[in-house]
Parts: sequence; C-alpha cells; structure tokens
Amino acid sequence: MKIGKSFLCLILAALLLGGCERGEVQEEGYFIYYKSAAQDELQTERYLPESDQTETLTDELMEKWQETPENESLVSAKPQNVSVMSYELTNNRLTVDFDEAYLELSNTEEILTRASLVRTMTQISEIRSVFITVAGEALKDDYGEEIGSMTARSFVESEELGVEGFESMDYPFYFADSEGRLEEERREIHYSTSSEKIQVVLKQLIAGTKKNDLISVISPDTRVLSSRIEDGLCTVNFSEEFNTAVEGVLPDVSIYAVVNTLCELNGVTAVKINIAGDTQSYYLNTIDLSGPLEKREDLVKTEEETQRVGVDYLMRRVTQEETDNE
Repeated sequence: MKIGKSFLCLILAALLLGGCERGEVQEEGYFIYYKSAAQDELQTERYLPESDQTETLTDELMEKWQETPENESLVSAKPQNVSVMSYELTNNRLTVDFDEAYLELSNTEEILTRASLVRTMTQISEIRSVFITVAGEALKDDYGEEIGSMTARSFVESEELGVEGFESMDYPFYFADSEGRLEEERREIHYSTSSEKIQVVLKQLIAGTKKNDLISVISPDTRVLSSRIEDGLCTVNFSEEFNTAVEGVLPDVSIYAVVNTLCELNGVTAVKINIAGDTQSYYLNTIDLSGPLEKREDLVKTEEETQRVGVDYLMRRVTQEETDNE
C-alpha cells in the first residue's frame, strides 16, 4: 500500500506534537485524578514522581491513584470496597485486574473510576492504553460487549470530568408490537463521542426491548462490523446474523425499526444497510437493501390507532406467508 508524502507529514507532525505534550507533562509532574467530595466529578492533584523509569513510575502512579489524596476536599477515585488484584504493562497496554466487587459499582461510580484510572495512567508515555479486567475476565458493558482498551480520548475532554462530561440524552428506539407496528421506547443513553453514540444506539437496539409488550426486532447474535455517518447518510455493516428472521416480526418492520431508530441521530436523513460487506443484498429475500432507506412514519403506531391496525397486520401476514410458500 502506498502512502502519500502529505499523509506521512501529518503522521510525523502528530508524533512530534504528541512527544511535546508528554514531555511537558513529565517535566511538570503528573496529575492524579481523584473524585470530588461530592463524588460526582473528577479533579486533579499534581504529583512529582521519584523515578522516571517506566516500571517504577507505573508503580508510583498506581499507588497514588489508590491512596487518599493530600487535599481533604478530594477522595480516592478507587472505591474502598474494590481491590486492585494485579496490573501488568505489556506492549504499551496496561492491564488492571479488579476483584468482583467492581461489578457492584453503580453506573456513575464505575464511569468515574474507569475514567480516573485511564486518564492517570496514560500520562506515562509508554502506556498508550488501559484494559480493565474483573477477576481475570474482560470488563463488559450492560449488553455483554467487551469495553476493550481505553485511552484518554475515550472520555470527553473536560477540565473537571464528571458524569456530565459524558453526553446523555433521552433517545427513541423502535421495536415491534403484537400488531405488527413499530412502537417507540425511550431510553437515556450516555456517550462521549459522536462515533460512540452510534455504537451505543446500535448495541441497545440489538440487545432488544425492555418492555414486556414489545418484541425485539434484530437477532441478538448480530454484530456491528462498521458504521459511519457522512452527508446525512448513516451506513451500517452488520454481520451475517442480521439476516435472520425474528419470530413474530415481519421483514419490513425489522428493517424500518433500524432505519427509524438511526434517523433519530442528528443530521441523519437516510440509512444504508449492508450485510457482511454486501452492498446489494436483500433482507430475508424480501427487502431490497441496495439503496438508502428513509424513515417511515406510517409504520409507527400512534395514539389514534384503531382496531383496523390488527386487521391490516393479519392481511400483511397472510400476504407474506403466501409469498413465502410460492
């Protein structure tokens, strides 16, 4: 693969800038991230280490991160009931293993603990990312997905990083009802970047509805291979598992549950769905996915819906079954 000179210059510039930033941090000391007295945000305390050797420096910062800060208005970011079992630096990645008490942390407490650890330790030039495990197992989110390696950029840039440092919003998801219509289910989502926002929305959509009277619309085995937004078009590449029928849900309802949900993202006016990289595929041999799809309001159930909806659904179901049997 050929790399243009301008691209190489950009890489070199980024490396030089990164080196300068790290050098300044080391000359002035390091910031240890602690929690405020109210334990609702992160604040820093400057620390001048005794060593500049990576191994001993890592030990020093890990020890400082866990202990009580000198400033009485701050508290340790590591919860008292949680213990660090081990930590190891390999190939520029610091793996920190906590005991199972970590899994009992509230959402707010867990976010602040994770952010404080990552921001503190990635100041060391040889530590490019932090990977958290619990009792030897990779830390996972509420939907069973590994959180993976994190850098300082995994969190919103803020002088005082709190839960408010993560963007949050009340977001509408679409799932199927028993009558074959789409129904809105609103949830509060948290994210730190626009790209993470897409991933959060897709993960929650795949995880399915939390309501007993609604039906999930995507196979739970589906994986998101890639996603992006460009010029109002949201393009998502799902794994092959996406092309699996969901019991009780018609193909168009499944597809437009995805489309309608993603069209709620800022600036998105249409959605292009690919399956395992195939840009010309059909969903269940029924829905043409070769072009962008726009939101369909006519499939969404409104408060004014009448019993006619049930009849419409049955007619569509019979028509679909007749098509499948041909």
